[in-house]
Amino acid sequence: MLKFAERRLQQAGLDEHTTEVVLKSVPSLALKVLGFGGTFVFNVLLARYMGAKGVGIVAIGIQIYTFAQIFARLGTNSIVMKRVAAGLATENPLMAEQAMSAGLRWTLLGSAITAGIVVLLATPLAHRVYAEPDLRGLLWLFALALTPFSLFVTINHGVKALRRTWQATGLNEAFRSTVRISGLLILVAIGLPITPISVGWIFVVAAVAALGVNLSYWLHQPEGFALKLSASSGDRQVLRESLPLVLVSSMFLLISSTDTIMLGWLVSAEEAGVYYISARVALLTSFVIHVVNSIVAPKFSQLYARNELAQLQRMGKSVTLLLSASAVPILLVFLAFPAQILSLFGSEFADGAATLRVLALGQFVNLSFGSVGYLLIMSGNERIMRDITIGGALVNIVANYFLIVQLGAFGAALASAGTLLTMRLAIYIAVRKRLGFWLLGSMPLRDP
Repeated sequence: MLKFAERRLQQAGLDEHTTEVVLKSVPSLALKVLGFGGTFVFNVLLARYMGAKGVGIVAIGIQIYTFAQIFARLGTNSIVMKRVAAGLATENPLMAEQAMSAGLRWTLLGSAITAGIVVLLATPLAHRVYAEPDLRGLLWLFALALTPFSLFVTINHGVKALRRTWQATGLNEAFRSTVRISGLLILVAIGLPITPISVGWIFVVAAVAALGVNLSYWLHQPEGFALKLSASSGDRQVLRESLPLVLVSSMFLLISSTDTIMLGWLVSAEEAGVYYISARVALLTSFVIHVVNSIVAPKFSQLYARNELAQLQRMGKSVTLLLSASAVPILLVFLAFPAQILSLFGSEFADGAATLRVLALGQFVNLSFGSVGYLLIMSGNERIMRDITIGGALVNIVANYFLIVQLGAFGAALASAGTLLTMRLAIYIAVRKRLGFWLLGSMPLRDP
């Protein structure tokens, strides 16, 4: 069956690398759908049991927690993925093993420091900035989850680099969604209330469980990888490569979380809750890119390491076109029935219909540019990515502030979608300047 599918895809004009991406995406896509479906159900349950204000408090906490994760990992997860993939491509398994060990050591240090900072900031954020006392306890629990979650993410990136993509997806979204939904259902079954604190405990359990299964999977790989806690000579090199990505990743997360955080501050937790649900639903427009990125990122690194730029160009173009086509049906549904979809979460969430339309269009634009960000990073252009992302984050903060003051949640959606479009155009042009080709059209590849 796989051989037949491979022949048909190649007859359709896809190169061998893109064909591999498509075939490997099928099981990963199924698990990703399961994971996103689980997250959707989890958010529906939260909304139904907690209402807009409760969801808003949890949403603000999640955005702060997610932002803290970037500093906790010190950017090592992307470097681990790049180095593990490069080690396998050059038949150097020791390089992969050392990269993972170094990444985990730096993550352990970074997460411990970041967790302490979150604990210290929890009280002023909860009482002075948001005036929501429940936020303090939630942030304390997120600080507890920070180290196991950060370690899990680093290991999971290593699994992706081994080209065990569907396994990595299953050990990530699908597993965590299952644990979170199970936690909520258990609370409901035994009659305990669904509060920000109980949700925080669910996140702690999910983080610890995810770390356990991912670590076990990594240690039982046929390559026989080991983990060494003692420092090695390559640790500083991993940190030097990863630190520019801390800024890049933090700016990307700042861009994706500024809207919810500022809505909670400038308007109310209720408004942030309605917006957060709209934003989570809009992500379904582009969820396929998360599957594809986990497959193409190691391929980009391998092709660039072997200087196969022509293959890199063909693969990048094909993936971009496939991604754009995949999002059209979901986008049309969101544009046609936004209020009906949001009503699944409760009648008060239907007010986010216009917001959902704007955010869905923004995610479609994001998808239409393909995996340009990963292509730039995996080809050694992390600093360019950093500069573009810093500029985008600053524009996003200013735009969100002024548009939220004037238009509320709809203004936040306009600011976020506009920033996403501007950044994607800048990254797209940077790929052309640094690698010599466009990911759309038929521009010739320059001579290397």
